[in-house]
Amino acid sequence: MPIQQFVEKPDSQKAQEYLDAGNYYRNGGIFLFRIDTMKEEFKTFAPEIYEHMSLPFDEFVATFSELPKISIDYAVMEKTKKSILIPMDLEWSDLGNRDALWKYGSKDDQGHLLVEGKKISYPNIIVE
Repeated sequence: MPIQQFVEKPDSQKAQEYLDAGNYYRNGGIFLFRIDTMKEEFKTFAPEIYEHMSLPFDEFVATFSELPKISIDYAVMEKTKKSILIPMDLEWSDLGNRDALWKYGSKDDQGHLLVEGKKISYPNIIVE
């Protein structure tokens, strides 16, 4: 379905309005796109980033710190008219903290979390 508006990190009042309305979706941070389409959107909405996209890889990496500090959400997604929503009912975790690692990680028979072959006791995080 076409997206009427993409709002990255609305303030708490606006987020509550969205929840109360009941016809909004939460962005899971998963974007799928054709690279040529995304490059065109960067060219239109973030030309200073687009200019770097065609540099040779080593030069791109060397100049990366000079790029504007802006996420794809603000640079492109809030502005593009080419996005669509694909609703999904799935479980997702960015594994961005110890709780997520504990929930999804492999454990040995004593209940230690295994990270690259090392035992980690949680929540104390004792590495053997």
